[in-house]
Amino acid sequence: MNKIKKIEDFLNLMNECAKNNIIVDSNLVYANLTNMGAKRERINGFFPYWIQRFENSKNMKVFVNESWKYFCQFKSKKQNMEIDKIIKIYIPLDKEHIYRGANEIFEFLSDNNIVHKSKIGSETRFDDIVVRVNDIYSAETLRNFINNNKYIQEGLIEKNPFCMGDDKLAVTWDGTISYNQVVAEYISDYINSNNKDVSYQSFYEYIIKKYNEVYINGKNINDFMQSRKYVNSVEDLANHQIATEVLINTLRTKSNLESFYRSYIHFTDKDQKKENISRLNNLLEKDRIHKNSVEDYSKEQKEAFDYAFIVIAQKASPKNAMDVFKAFSNEGEHYSNYRVFTSTGNVRNIIRENNITPEVMKKMVLDEQIEALDRATIKTAEKYDYIQAARALFLLSESKNYDSFTNKDNVRENLKIMIKPNELDEVIHEKLKREGYEMDKSKEEYWIYTELMQNMEKQNTK
Repeated sequence: MNKIKKIEDFLNLMNECAKNNIIVDSNLVYANLTNMGAKRERINGFFPYWIQRFENSKNMKVFVNESWKYFCQFKSKKQNMEIDKIIKIYIPLDKEHIYRGANEIFEFLSDNNIVHKSKIGSETRFDDIVVRVNDIYSAETLRNFINNNKYIQEGLIEKNPFCMGDDKLAVTWDGTISYNQVVAEYISDYINSNNKDVSYQSFYEYIIKKYNEVYINGKNINDFMQSRKYVNSVEDLANHQIATEVLINTLRTKSNLESFYRSYIHFTDKDQKKENISRLNNLLEKDRIHKNSVEDYSKEQKEAFDYAFIVIAQKASPKNAMDVFKAFSNEGEHYSNYRVFTSTGNVRNIIRENNITPEVMKKMVLDEQIEALDRATIKTAEKYDYIQAARALFLLSESKNYDSFTNKDNVRENLKIMIKPNELDEVIHEKLKREGYEMDKSKEEYWIYTELMQNMEKQNTK
């Protein structure tokens, strides 16, 4: 089966899961991905035999770490390996061949003094044997040995089609991150952003588009970084960019190991990496500045927001609708987040097609919250006075009690839907900020806000 057919079959499998209302997240994709073409048979019974066989090795140690029992680890005693230089080789052997095959592989590495850091998993998968080496020469030396070993060739199962390599072996690079996890995340995003038929070509185009948006144009790069859990490390983000480039290169129909090695020489150059990290820092800063000055949303976007609110409220409740909007606006632009919206009434597609990003949604939610607070404050002051309105604000913040607000025109119930007690500080701060007040968050803002509302009411009366 060729690479394109394997990839399309896998994408269709994940798409069928989504159509059957199974949540297709990166964990589900990763689990299915690593088991492609494998029977998933237990092989950890060989661990003690490998440990015993190599216990007297002069330049390699074999062991199982108590905190990482899934793997049997094979490490050369000299570990002068640079993590940014490591090339990863996946050698997928079936159960019948893995014991002797692993013996021959690691004896070869040991006899040839090839520095490596390797592991064998507890089950047969396309990554049951993973060998990490320090350079192209070591990778090619091992690959040539395996390709000329008849016994190992007989036991090889299908390799990872999302990896570069030859007919049987997969080769990749991932630095400080996991290449297979990167692949799984892109597949998950692709499936969840696509309600039509999937294909090799559209997946390839999707990744190129996403790469250009994030790594060339810097669009929502902070949200993307956060969604990948690289909150504190631009270096990890740079490695993710390289892993994405490796994936794009792999998906090209005419790609080969030679093109991978050419790219490897380029992206492992220290000056090149330093320059790219500096460029990413600039993109992150520009994106942060842009986030703080989000343009107002369009009439069409507001109509889509209102429509989605009505549909979700009718299906569940108005409070649930606001919770969904808040969850989306706070999680960053990770395409699978659109799945927080129901497909009922085509809501999910309408939100996406109107380009309601998390940033736009956040502004819309804040607008709704400010309006709800303004109305509740004014109505309460109309019935009592602005001292009572201020008391109501403090009581909500400190005791999570809405009772001091009037419920005339349903303003109290609407306030409960729109604003949680722990959100009140942010809403009042944002209101004052829009009115030109520059100050830190504090309870003093409650009095300033009340006074502002009183002055605005007097102005409107005039």
